Order: sequence, then C-alpha cells, then structure tokens
Amino acid sequence: MTKPNWEVIESAYRAGLLSVREIASQHGITHGAINKRAKRDGLERDLKAKIKARADSLVSKREVSTLVSTGKAISERILIEASAEVIANVRMEHRGDIRRARKLAVIQAQR
Repeated sequence: MTKPNWEVIESAYRAGLLSVREIASQHGITHGAINKRAKRDGLERDLKAKIKARADSLVSKREVSTLVSTGKAISERILIEASAEVIANVRMEHRGDIRRARKLAVIQAQR
C-alpha cells in the first residue's frame, strides 16, 4: 500500500472544487483522514474565491484572445490558475451551447 501524496491532497482540499469524499476516493484514503489532517495542520478551503475571480478573468480574456497553459509545479498561484482554467473551459462550453440553442430557437420560430 502506497502512502498518500499529502501535498497533492492538500492542494485539492484548499482549492475547494472537489468534495472531501471525492478527494479521498481519488487518493485511496478515507474522508476522515483528510479532515483529521486538515484540522491538525489548520488547513482551510480558502482558495475558492480566488479561483472564481480568476475564472471570471479568464472568461473575459477568452472573448478577445486564446490562452496558453502554464507549467506543472504545484503552488498556490499555479493551483489557482489551473483550477480557474477548468472553470473557464466549462463556462466557454456553456456559452457555445447557449449560442447554438439560440440559433436553433430562431430557426424553429421562423418556421
């Protein structure tokens, strides 16, 4: 049995995008172990607001230009960037879906 990678688990926990149970499942440990470690180390799920703000910024920038992905080093800045990138991608897909749905609605209304 391999030891859990607590650095990766802590990053996912602090990002606040996945539930504690989802993080635990991905790393083969219990959610209780994560909660216990978070309490012991004083971890907070404090990056969600920063991630949302960055995602909003990315969505706005994508309207004008495309973005290049960043490196793989785990740090708060890069964690925020990567998580915001995920959210921005989902939002951009939603906007495309909405655009297509509107076009279909116009076509149907004209019939």
